[in-house]
Amino acid sequence: MCGFSALYSTTGLKFKDLVKMNDAISHRGPDGEGFYLFDTKNKVSHIMNNSAVVDDNHDVLNEKFNALIGHRRLAIVDLSESGFQPMVSDDKRYVIAFNGEIYNHHELKEELLKIGHTFNSNCDTEVLLKAYIEWGESCLEKFNGMFAFQILDTELSCVFGARDRFGVKPLYYWKTANSLALASEIKQFTTLPHWQSKMNTFRVYDFLQYGQTDHTSQTLFAGVHQVPPGHKFKIDLNEANNLVISKWYFRPQARVKDKLKEATTKFHKLFKDSVRLRLQADVPLGTGLSGGMDSSSIACEINAVLKAQGKDDLQKTFSAYTEVKKYDERNYINDVLETITAEPHFVELLCPDKRSILEEVVWHQDEPFGTTSIFAEWSVFKLAKSNNVKVTLDGHGADETLAGYHRFFFVYLIELLKSGKIFSFFKEVKALKKLHNYNGLRVVKTLLFLFRSAIFTDEKSNNWWKVSKDSIEVSKMHFSILDESNYELFNTSVPMQLHWCDRDSMAHSVESRAPFLDFRLVEYILSCPSELKIKEGKTKFLLRESLKGILPKTVYERISKIGFATPEENWMSDNQALFLELLESAKLNLSSVVNPIAFEKAENIILGNSRYEGFAWRIICLSIWVQVFNVETEGR
Repeated sequence: MCGFSALYSTTGLKFKDLVKMNDAISHRGPDGEGFYLFDTKNKVSHIMNNSAVVDDNHDVLNEKFNALIGHRRLAIVDLSESGFQPMVSDDKRYVIAFNGEIYNHHELKEELLKIGHTFNSNCDTEVLLKAYIEWGESCLEKFNGMFAFQILDTELSCVFGARDRFGVKPLYYWKTANSLALASEIKQFTTLPHWQSKMNTFRVYDFLQYGQTDHTSQTLFAGVHQVPPGHKFKIDLNEANNLVISKWYFRPQARVKDKLKEATTKFHKLFKDSVRLRLQADVPLGTGLSGGMDSSSIACEINAVLKAQGKDDLQKTFSAYTEVKKYDERNYINDVLETITAEPHFVELLCPDKRSILEEVVWHQDEPFGTTSIFAEWSVFKLAKSNNVKVTLDGHGADETLAGYHRFFFVYLIELLKSGKIFSFFKEVKALKKLHNYNGLRVVKTLLFLFRSAIFTDEKSNNWWKVSKDSIEVSKMHFSILDESNYELFNTSVPMQLHWCDRDSMAHSVESRAPFLDFRLVEYILSCPSELKIKEGKTKFLLRESLKGILPKTVYERISKIGFATPEENWMSDNQALFLELLESAKLNLSSVVNPIAFEKAENIILGNSRYEGFAWRIICLSIWVQVFNVETEGR
């Protein structure tokens, strides 16, 4: 896990510009730094590692190059200098900068050794590079992991790169007339000459109205894009600002008809192997444990895997708690801890009661975020770092693939009606009433609301914002669990949460791994019938039944859902002066974006005069983002 920078130009760019980009992500790679500089015309290259002195007196600092690659290293696998990046191939032709982990690199290395390749290290970076040399672009299909990488071909003066199937690892690009910049985080672009922080008003609308980001390749910064998940790209250095992007990952569409017993066996086998692969590291690992089913499943499975391997290692767990009972999950966490062998660590969730704290988190996130749950995850990764843990396993992706959110209940009801399964429909309605107190009238109202939302837009929102929407959809109605899962996996929920998690973890130099996003597991889950995901008013039924033997009974039977939630309403109520002050700043920063009626609504929410919702926080967070990144708005 690391971060990288790259500059490609037909006219040449200075090395010192690359150094500034790399400095902006020192938190992503505190264990090492490296640079590769290449002049396409004269075929002259320079490579510098940790021992290089980079200062104003350096000979090459003000020289211009057509290709400049920088890397910051967080050493996880093979801690020696052999894992140094940018890594150059044995014949000096190829240069790679890579962020992520290839979990099956041991197996791929064995395959490459049999073909005749030799290796100078035990790291997955070298495996990735030699896999590309051997198999070309088709190497992507062989990788099980999270990755964003670029490979420079100095012989053909071109670049190839890609992003993993689900976009666990980020990759952004920004173009000028004669150049192209690639980066792991958006803030790296702000260090470059000619950079201007301008607002993408369409994406700002989506954020204010829906709290949504990362649902398109565009960002809230005008001109900054991300390479979409499951996509690859090529760059011809003769026209360096021309990035050609295409899709490489196509999820198999085959469906299975497995019954529950067969499905649970297959699921558990895949899940166990996913966890096993993600336990590979040469540094201490831990688990983010919230008390929910996803993180509890990971913690319990790790315990089982370690026992099966004959290891008595204590896994470290990291959990956040609050004294606000509604959001506190310590009862469930403690039940898990009684089931496994672990060294638990806790941190209390406290309101970020200083503007400087809010600004720090927004700076690391690069873009505003629609919920303060970010601070729960932030606190957990901070706790992990304080205990010298550099890798954690976390539960991202389970809710979206296994139908874990309560909204899936209603999608499933629509699916049952659509397919004519009337008996099953009423059976689920009855279960919803019994387990969740959803009476028939509430179910009907919710279904009607969903149908209405699919047809009509909320005209009231037009009075709140001075910015407008475009044709890109954010909220979309689906009539099957599979369609909803696909949408949340590739368009909305998962991309946004992975963005948050990447920045929260890497801010503290911690690598987060997601066992539920092993592509083999995802593909199998999505191929399963809907009745294996929701059954008798219970979400994630396949997961419950698969891990029934190792989960505590309280977690297995749990029907409530909190996740890494924060007592946001309580925080605003208890810290009104701070949030009202932040709202006053927003009135100045966002006068060309937000209408007075919206500021009035936000103020009433903070004062407790209106029903609480995230509306006020979104305005405040956008304002902080504008200040932190000096984003241009009219009148500012």
